[in-house]
Amino acid sequence: MISIQKQLSNLEKLLELDYEKLQLHREELSISSNPNIINEMNQRIKHEIMPRIRENEAEYWSLLRQFLNENEIPESDAQAAITTVIQNADEIVRLQPVSDEISRNFKKF
Repeated sequence: MISIQKQLSNLEKLLELDYEKLQLHREELSISSNPNIINEMNQRIKHEIMPRIRENEAEYWSLLRQFLNENEIPESDAQAAITTVIQNADEIVRLQPVSDEISRNFKKF
């Protein structure tokens, strides 16, 4: 069975291709003055491209939720990681002074 990460990657590729097709059709719409071409582009967008995009996006978000639920980080681990990042940032600031603006923004956390 294909891993969720691989399925997500495959869906990202499909969506990227469909978004490119959508963009090309929209560009054609914007430059064409031929009513037949305009109608054809609108029909392809409406009946082919957008339904495929919606279907793949729905599957992508469903898989992403599943992946995140399976790979959820316990809050204690997340807090420990955040604490480590803050300590490391404090050390970096101590060793290499930064601008006042960056220092002020960092102190907000």
